[in-house]
Amino acid sequence: MSINIELFKDSSYDFTNDLKKRNYFNTNFTDYNCGGAALLTFNAFIPYRDREEHTEGILKMKDKGYTWDRVVNIILNRDIKQMLKEFSGKLSIVSSDYEIKSNERLIAYRIFIDKEYYEEGFIDSDFHFKFRDYGSSSWFEKLGFSEDGIVETDINDWDYGSICYNSRTVFFSLKI
Repeated sequence: MSINIELFKDSSYDFTNDLKKRNYFNTNFTDYNCGGAALLTFNAFIPYRDREEHTEGILKMKDKGYTWDRVVNIILNRDIKQMLKEFSGKLSIVSSDYEIKSNERLIAYRIFIDKEYYEEGFIDSDFHFKFRDYGSSSWFEKLGFSEDGIVETDINDWDYGSICYNSRTVFFSLKI
């Protein structure tokens, strides 16, 4: 799946879907990922945008001797800072037992950085979102750009094949 990076550079593109033009009914499941589903942007939401810069940052920290736990925390905190900036006034960090209001969505976020896999210039890393809406006790997720759409999930299960999202879980409240 190739992502149209040019959209991220287009100042007229409503990246965070503030105008609410994209929704479940008018957007193909293959047009958005887990972030687009959880944050209701219905696009390829990527917290860090520039994959090359993201990987270079991890590699630089590795070369400086940072522990992997520290690298994971730094990258997770960068993602959090970026999302809070992009969704200013709509997204806030909350605790796992936060009681969501009728105009909110609870979102769980984790990242994965493979401590073992390293190739020249490449670190295997990923992110994942899960969400729960007001009045529901179930958690949901979207797996990448799959055609399967939104599926029910277990909030405690962050293992997907060989990927285990290894950061702490950060919970957000999104005003909808």
